[in-house]
This record gives sequence, structure tokens and C-alpha cells, in this order.
Amino acid sequence: PTVARPSGPRLTNDDTRDLRVADGRDELDGRAGLAAGEWFTRSKRGLLGEHAVGTIDQVMLGVLTVRHHWVRLWGLAGKVVVLDEIHAYDAFMTTIIERLLEWLAAAGCSVVLLSATLPNTKRAAMEKAFAGGAEWNDTGPAVSGYPRVTFRTQSGVSSLNPPAASTRLLRIDWCESDPQLIATRAVGASFHGGCVAVICNTVRRAREIFELVAGLLPGQADDDSPSAYLFTSRFRFVERAKIEQLVLRRYGKPSNVVRRPSRSVLVATQVVEQSLDIDFDLIITEFAPTDLLLQRAGRLHRHPRSRTATLALPTLLVTRPECGADGQPAFDAGSIRVYEEHVMVRSLAAVGGLPRDVALPSGIDSLVQATYDDSAVPPENLRPSWERTRHTFMTNQLTEQSNASAQLIPGPGDGPHSSTNLLWNPDDEPVNVTTRLGVSGVQLVVLFPDEKHLLEAHRTAQPGAKPGARRKLLRRSLSVPPWANPTGLETPKSWRDDPALRRAWLVETDAEGRFTDTNGVAWEYDKRRGWAMR
Repeated sequence: PTVARPSGPRLTNDDTRDLRVADGRDELDGRAGLAAGEWFTRSKRGLLGEHAVGTIDQVMLGVLTVRHHWVRLWGLAGKVVVLDEIHAYDAFMTTIIERLLEWLAAAGCSVVLLSATLPNTKRAAMEKAFAGGAEWNDTGPAVSGYPRVTFRTQSGVSSLNPPAASTRLLRIDWCESDPQLIATRAVGASFHGGCVAVICNTVRRAREIFELVAGLLPGQADDDSPSAYLFTSRFRFVERAKIEQLVLRRYGKPSNVVRRPSRSVLVATQVVEQSLDIDFDLIITEFAPTDLLLQRAGRLHRHPRSRTATLALPTLLVTRPECGADGQPAFDAGSIRVYEEHVMVRSLAAVGGLPRDVALPSGIDSLVQATYDDSAVPPENLRPSWERTRHTFMTNQLTEQSNASAQLIPGPGDGPHSSTNLLWNPDDEPVNVTTRLGVSGVQLVVLFPDEKHLLEAHRTAQPGAKPGARRKLLRRSLSVPPWANPTGLETPKSWRDDPALRRAWLVETDAEGRFTDTNGVAWEYDKRRGWAMR
């Protein structure tokens, strides 16, 4: 459908950024000013522009039972919507995305879904959802080959196979899972003239291995930055941005601004798994689901460049899972918190005996489909683990789908629905409505002594200067899980009427970044190691 949009002068980002209610109060409703202010924060205004870039969560809110969800859908109507890394979403998020695809089709959108490792079942479900929203007859999938572009139009499903930009062999092999041995292997490879990445499933594991690597590889590399670096989600935005820029400057696509060190080791979590265009000579990774192992391998020999003979073959070293007394795989507890154990077992079956050589990109699809094919027969040596974890996995999938469905608005063909029965309480806060399952992050603003003047700057800032003062505080924030959140923290009074800061907690450290909470637990923020318990 054709969507009419208001005409008139366009507002720039600078214009809209400073549109705020002066003091956050209204004579009829003390929360009204705050709610109005939130309308002009990035998350709510972004989709109304001609072009917008944001997280998947912002568009998913368009089909959840939250106030003003229809404005988000209206902002998307008639546009081309691109969703990246679509394989990375669990059953809960996928259920929401399928409803979103129905509405995008009904609103006249074209949708581009991007993934190098998408299981056929998930692709078919998304195609069906979009076709349903467009009121097209459902047709069976007609896809083959890889790489592949699949099209769903009114006339059905079709696909084409563009030629690969490059082809190569990827060697996948096991390596030891002991942190000391991993660090020794990584540092040893770097002395052969290599830039090495160690990718871990948890922050705790990454910090442990980083400390060992830094002890073996101290000092500066020849690009005047530390030879060993840590990159996780537990950094404040100000440090995380600097680390990301350093990572891109060291390992990015060859250009006149990339200065690749002769040897270095980056220890990281999944933050380097997707989206960053970076390239390593060797990658050591903890065992993970097949598709994510392949995503990590996508950062290996990504760009043509001169490499030493020892590192000339693209090699992904995967830590071998431990075995229990029964001979079945015993994945570490941290990895199981991140990934479904049944998917890990399936991945172990799909990868099979190592070492093995995988043709890239043609060999990607068969590995992914073998992992997620529900008709697959488990190998005898993994059958006990397969059967033990399968029921839990299927139950979790159904629960996630049910929980997601409970907070969805009706589909476009399901008739009108009321906007007055939404899951919000009188304080204008959403109740049990979320775009993601799992533990919600806690926002901390961590300030060193020489940064505490930012508190007064924000408190005394005039309305026109408020956004600038707020941004400086937000750049010193990070999100942590509840178990990494100190007790006894407070939200400063001046933040409570600030849409971007009213849910944040203040941590004031000493000059060394140390802080002790009300339970006597010692915490520390280090600009090279991030936030952790001491």
C-alpha cells in the first residue's frame, strides 16, 4: 500500500536530539514530561526517519504489546528492511520475527534477510510468514546449491547461485582445552609471524586466558600497541570503542590505515564473531555450535595478504570437549549457559572426526543442515547424550515459542485489536514484555575520580546542554548480568527524570578502578581487562 507521510521542513539529528520537556514535569501528570522526552530518544525516533540503522530489538517492538507499537510499524511501512545475521536468533526471537515479517509484508515492505549459515527449517518458516502477511499462496521451497540467494515473491520461491568471490580449503582440527596450553599455542603461533585470535564462549574464560597470554607475550608490538589484547562486552563504551578501532586498525581489510603487527594475540568473546571485517592468521576457538564455529572461521584468512609458510593454510583449532566417566561429552558449565546442550551434541556429531578439510564456501551449507536437521540419526557413540538432551531442548523450544506468542499483537489477517489492553503499568513501564529471553542486563555507569565532575555537569546542565552531558555519562556505562552487579548501588536523583539514565546505577571507583559493595565484595574496572570481581 501507498503510505502518506507528513510534508514540511525536515528535522536534523541535532534538531531532534535537543527536543526535550524542560523539567520533566506536567501539571496533570508528573510522568508525562518524561514519557514525552523518551519519544525523542534514539530508540523511539529512529524508525521514523527515511533511513535508520539499529538493533533488531527496535523493529521487533513493533509487534509486541507495548504502547505505541503501531508507530514503529508505521515508520517501517513501505521501506526496504534489512535484517542481518538472522541465524543468530533463538526460538523466542524467531517467533517474534515471524510475526514481524507478516506485518512487514502487509505494510508493503521488501525484506532482505542475511545469513551465511541459516538452517533450511528456519528459512522456510520465515518465507511462509512473509507470504502469509502478503496473502500469497504458500509454495514449497525450491532451493539448491551454495552460495545461494532465495527469493519469495507472489509467484513462489526461486533461487540463484552467484559465484563465490573466492574459494579455499579450511582445516579444522582439535586442540587442548587447558587454558595454559591454549595460551602457549597462541603465543607460539604469533612468534611464527602471526596475528592470532582466541575466541571464548564466556567472559570469565576470556579473562583467564588473556592473563596467561599477557604473561607470555608482554610489552608492545611493532605497531606501538600491546602485543596481547582482550575484547569482551564488559568494557565501558568509551574503552570498547577504542578497542574496536584498534582491532579494525590491526586486523581489518588491507588499506592505508591498517597497520598489522608482525605478531599479536587477541583474546575475545563472541563480539568478534560477526559484523567486524577482520582477518587473522590462526584462530583458536572453544567448541560451539557448528554455525558459530563457521562464523568464527569467517575471520580466518579473510583477506589476501602475505603469510608465513607455517600459517599459510587457514586453520581453525577447536578445543576438544571433555568426556565424562560414561564416555559422553561433558561441556563446561559456562558454555551450556550460553548454548543449548543438545545443539552442542548435534554439532559434535556434524563436525565428526577431526582433522578435516572443508571447502569454503560450498561446504558450509551441508555442515549447517546436518546440525539442525530434525530427521538426523545420531551416531552410536553420541546416542546417550543425544537422547538425554533432546527432550529438554524440544521442551525449551516450545516454551520459548509460547512465551513469545503471549506478548505478540495479532497478525495482520486476524482482525482489529485493542490498543488499550497493553502490558504496561501506571508507571509507564513495560510488564514482562521483552525482545530477548535470558537474564536482563544491568546498566552501570562507572566513574573514576577524575571523571566525577560529569555528575555535577549533568545535574546543573541547562535543557539545551543536557544531551551533551548525558552522552558523556553514557559513554562511561556498560551492561552486566545481575551476578556481576554490586549491591547497594544508587541512581542519582538528577538521573531519575532522564530517559536514558533513569535505569542506570552509579559506581564510583578509586583511582585504581576499585570498588567495594555493601556486602563487602570487591570489584574492579580495568581499562585493559574490563569489569570483574577482584
